[in-house]
This record gives sequence, structure tokens and C-alpha cells, in this order.
Amino acid sequence: MTKVKKPWWKRLLKFFAWLMLIPIIIVIVVIALVYYNQDSLVQKGLASVNESFAGHIKLKDSHISPFHDFPNVSIDLEDVEVYESKTTNTKPIAHIKDVYLDFDLRKIIEGKYRINMLEIIGGEMQIIQDTTGKLNLMNAFESVGPVDTAGSNEVFRMGLKKIKIKNLDVKYVDETQNKTFDTYLDDINAKFSTGRKRLRASVDGEFHMTFIKDKDTSFIKNKKFDIDAAIVFDKKREILDIKPSKLLLEGVSFAMKGFMIFKGSPYMNLQFNGEKSDFDMLFAFLPADLAGYMQKYKNAGSLYFDASIKGIVGNDRQPEIRADFGCKNGYFTNIKSKKTLDQLSFRGYFTNGIERKPSTFEVGLVDMYAFPEQGEVMANVIMRNFDDPNINMDVSTDFDLQFLAKFLQLQQLQNLSGQVSLKVHYDELVDVNATSKTFAKLKQGIDSELKIRNLTFKMPKYPHTVKNLNLDAYMKEKNVYVENCSVNIGKSDLKMSVGVTNLPAIFHKEGTPLDLHIVMASKNLDFKELTTFDTTKLKPIDEAITNFQGVFTFKTRAKNFTDTNMALPHGEFLIDKLCGQLKHYSRRLEDLKADVIINESSLKLLALKGKLGGKKGKSYLDIKGELKNYPMWFKKNIKGSSEIVFDIACDTLKFGRTFVYKNVDYIPDAYRRETLSGLKLKGNAKIVYDSVFKSMELVIEEGGVKSKIHPMKLENLAGTIKYSDNRIRLRK
Repeated sequence: MTKVKKPWWKRLLKFFAWLMLIPIIIVIVVIALVYYNQDSLVQKGLASVNESFAGHIKLKDSHISPFHDFPNVSIDLEDVEVYESKTTNTKPIAHIKDVYLDFDLRKIIEGKYRINMLEIIGGEMQIIQDTTGKLNLMNAFESVGPVDTAGSNEVFRMGLKKIKIKNLDVKYVDETQNKTFDTYLDDINAKFSTGRKRLRASVDGEFHMTFIKDKDTSFIKNKKFDIDAAIVFDKKREILDIKPSKLLLEGVSFAMKGFMIFKGSPYMNLQFNGEKSDFDMLFAFLPADLAGYMQKYKNAGSLYFDASIKGIVGNDRQPEIRADFGCKNGYFTNIKSKKTLDQLSFRGYFTNGIERKPSTFEVGLVDMYAFPEQGEVMANVIMRNFDDPNINMDVSTDFDLQFLAKFLQLQQLQNLSGQVSLKVHYDELVDVNATSKTFAKLKQGIDSELKIRNLTFKMPKYPHTVKNLNLDAYMKEKNVYVENCSVNIGKSDLKMSVGVTNLPAIFHKEGTPLDLHIVMASKNLDFKELTTFDTTKLKPIDEAITNFQGVFTFKTRAKNFTDTNMALPHGEFLIDKLCGQLKHYSRRLEDLKADVIINESSLKLLALKGKLGGKKGKSYLDIKGELKNYPMWFKKNIKGSSEIVFDIACDTLKFGRTFVYKNVDYIPDAYRRETLSGLKLKGNAKIVYDSVFKSMELVIEEGGVKSKIHPMKLENLAGTIKYSDNRIRLRK
């Protein structure tokens, strides 16, 4: 029987079918081979690593993922955990949801398991540098014995060409300097190629970063970074060459290039620069809420930024850091109010100084000009020594506050008007030569001058307008004087003068003497009117004082104002004069004087003298005393004991209206016309608290008094009164 030949096109179709099936069969065989061996491969590799290093790695499971990076074959390691030591009952350094090991298909056919790509997806890692400088991650991978290189090669061969990272939260905590870098790697891709002489690598992707220093996140908080960088490493010379690369911060681009030398003493030379036609370059560094606030302004200007990092790194040596930035022909226009700040220009710089530490840091903002619709702003500001700042400041401003309110859209201050003129020439630096210009033209001997004329504004939720605030303030030889200060609020008025000696010593936290002098006067201070605005937060004070005069002095040391360990600044507080007539108390305070010493544990009243005036004569008071352990009363949870020591003397005390307040007389009718003489009372009172009041013991050491209308004379009065557990006890 004659054999019928198949048509040529069927034979050809069959040939191509087998041709297509062969690679599929090969792939299936390879996948089956990897599937069959993957558990053994993973376990052998894991055992080899755990035997060689101090830490411990464990995983939940592993499986083949054939199409994750086709045509490569991948093994998915699930829930990988890295521990600092062999103990696994502590929190792991890292917990990674999925780690993919991608193998070269051709090498698997040859029987070689070469890892081409490592991909990390999801999870978190916390790298901690302790106070001794050691990293927990380095501790985990510290060798504890000879690494079985041959055995490892039998399991895996590392031929990494790519690393991919997605959705990994990496936190680096430096306990030595109390700072944290919290970085979320959204999508990072790194590529590698290596030859005999050079290693080439590139990285691109995006991540978010938050920098925390002493719990403060104001500088970098959840900022978005995009990176596109390329490097070449010369193996023989040990030089890392950073090719022109790009870093984007919140969409603002910065160029980067440079090199690093690792042979001998490590050395780096890196340059960064950027140019922009608006202020987005600066806004990128602002906190998110403030950057959002700046969106209400249309802006433009020619901005530049140049920075460099040069020098030897390591062995407690820091490189030189220098940054220069500036602006020309800038402007800001409030989109809503159409108010413009025009012709803005400045230049600035930062350097970490010769010694590369905060004490030699220097930052400057010089040749700054800006012109609002009315007035001008010109300034030079330089600060050195971040540990103990020294400042050179030359400022001249003169502008209308109504423009400022509309330009800034100050909702907190309504109906703002008035004129402000500020001239500052303050110099703690004797060798500043950043600029030759001097903006503040001042009288001989005057360092700074502030003038406010007819300042008027209204605050939200406060019913009264602050009217006609005027003041003249100036600094002379580091002493500050405020004169001709006056203001009206509602029916109240106030005039005041202030003097502060050696004011800069406060900011330097110096132990030099500092005196504060305040002189106050008012025809009428209506406390009820001033404090009536939100009764849920503050109950109005139902009182007023007329014809008030006060002269106060506080003698202390400058550093006491900034010492947070003090309940009150230590020093001597003097009331040189206090006069006034209260609304609900008929007797007038006349020439009241006091002297109080404040130290670590006590408030000592050296003297309190004064007169209570009235139509029927005057009463003279002389009081001394001490409050021991006064800091106890400033604590949120009051515990302990405090003692009040008192010594009261009064030559003449006319009852009359002395004990009448708001028309309520607290003296029985028969004694309301009484006059006491020779009043003396000396003793102490001890009060005990344990979160709540526990007891009080009143001791009268000496007492005596003589009454005029009711013939009575008390002498040698002494005894003890104790109150505790709702009981009163008396004893001699």
C-alpha cells in the first residue's frame, strides 16, 4: 500500500511545534528541578549563614515563584527575620515580608545556582547604634568562626546584578547623639556590573525621610526624595567616582558629583548645586504645614545653591562643609490680597569652621533687601558658635503694619494699623567682613532702636481693641531701655518703662549679674473688663484699681532665666513702691515696699512695710517671713512638707473698713470701731501634703496686742494648734 505523504505545510507546522515545545519543556524541567531542590538549597544556605555569624536568621516558609522575574526563576523567602544574637525571643532587627532570590535560568541548566537579583518587598528594619558606637546589624553579622566558603559555593553563587527594594521602613537610631533617621524606601532599584579593574553601579528610585533630633522633627519631616545616581569604583586605587547625578527633594532638583578615596585615610570631595526661578528650592526644606502656608503666595526670583563637602573622614575627623545660597530680583505676591513684597535679594552661607564642630559653625544672611509697598527692609545677620551663639546683626526696617496684615493675611490680628521702625546694630563679632554695608544709622553710643507709633489691633475672641500702643526702645552697651510705653485697652490704660542690664548674657547663659527695673502707672485698670472674654477658660476677676503706681526691681544672674531646673529664678525681688485704690476695698495701699530673697529652697521675706490709708487715719504694717520648700507647690503632684515662718508687727491697726470687702464686713458689730496697738505675732505653720492635704501645725512662739475701746491686753501669747484627720488639737 502506497504511503500517503503529509502535505509539506503540516510537516513544517509539526517541526515548529516541537521547536516551540523544547524551551517550554526545558523551562518546566528547570522549574521542577528548582522546586525539587529549593527546600534543600534554602536550608543549606540558611544553616551556613547561621553557623558563620553571631546573629540568627529564620524564615516562615519558602516557595518557587516561576513568573516573578521571568525568564529567571525566583525563590520567595517569606517572613524573614534577622536577630542580633542566637536568642530569638527578642525583637528582631529586621522583619521582611518577602525576599526574592532570582536565579539565572541558563546557569541552572548548567547545574549552577547563581543569584542574579535580590528583591526585598515589605517589612521594617531598625538599626541601632548604642552609646559605645556599635551597630546591632554589625553585631548580628560578626563572624564567629571560619566561613564555609566552599560549602556556600556549593549551595549558591552570588552574581548580583540588581537589587530591588519596595515598601521597606528602615529606621536608624543613633543613641550617642539622640538622633533618628526614619526612611521609608518606596521603590529603589540598583544595578551592578563588575570587571577586573572597576565596579559600576547605579541607583534610582524614591523614598521618604524624617529626621528626629531630641524628639524634634521640624527640619525634615516626611520629605519625599527621588534619586538618580551612578558610581564607578576603581578596585586598585580604591576610589569611588560619583558621576553627575540628580537628587530631587519634594520635586526640586539638586545636581551632585564628586569622589571618595578609601585607601589610607578616607577622603571625600562632593559638590551639590541647584538653580531655580522661584522659591520652591527653599520651600522644599520647610515643614509640611509651613510649606503649605506659602502656597498662598505667587513668587519668583533667581535662586542658586552651591555646597561642598571636602576632607578626611573618620578617626574623629570631620570634613569641611560649605554652602552658599542666594536670591536676586525676587518677589512675593499674596494671591488673595494682591499685596507684594518686591525687589527681594540676599546671599547666605554656612560653614562648619576650622575645627568642624558646633563651636566653629557659622551661618550668615547678608545684603538682604526687600521693599513692601510702603517702607523698606534691609539686613545683615551673622551667627557663630552654635554651642554659645555670638551674633552680628545690622537691621533697618520701616513699614506700615496695615500692609503687613494684608500681606500675611493675619487672621489672628484684625484691624491692624500703625507704624514700626526698627534699627539694630548689634555686634558680638569683632572681625566680621562679610559685607561693608551698614544699614542701621543710629545716634552715637546707641546699638539698637525700636519705635512703634499708634499700633492698633483686635484679637479674635477678645472683645476689646488694643489701641494706640506707643513705645521707644533702645539698646546701649548691651543694656535695654523701654521708654514712653503706653497703651489703651477698653477703659483701661497703662504706662510703663523697663530697663534690663546686660541682656545678651541671658542668651549666653552666663553667670554675670543682671538687673530688671519696671516702672508702671495707670489711671484705671479694670481687671473684670480685661479678663471677660472666655468664661469657660478664665473666670473674670471682679476688681479694678485706680491711680496705680508700681516700681519693681529684680536682681539676679543672667543664667537663672534659662535654667529650667529652677522653680523660680533665684535672686532678690524688690517692690520699691506700690500704691493704688481697689474698687471693692475702701482702704488705699500707700507706699508699700517689700524685699524678697529667692534661693533653691526658700522664699525669704526680709521686709514688707506699708500703710493702709483711709478717712479715719492710717495703719502701718511691718511683716517678715519665709516660705520653706516652695518648689513643692510648683509640682503637678504635690508631696512633702512646707513651712511658713512669719513675724508680723503693727503699731496701729484701725478696724473701720479694714476688714470690709465688697461691702461685706467680716468683723462683729461690737468691734468695727476698734483700734489695736502694739500688735505682734511670731511663729510658724507646717503644712503636709501627700497628693492631697494631710495636716497643718500652727505654732505661736510670741504674741501680744492691746485694744483701745474694749479694755483688753494680751501678752506672752504662745501655743500649738494642729489639724489632721478632721480633728483640732491644742497644746501649750
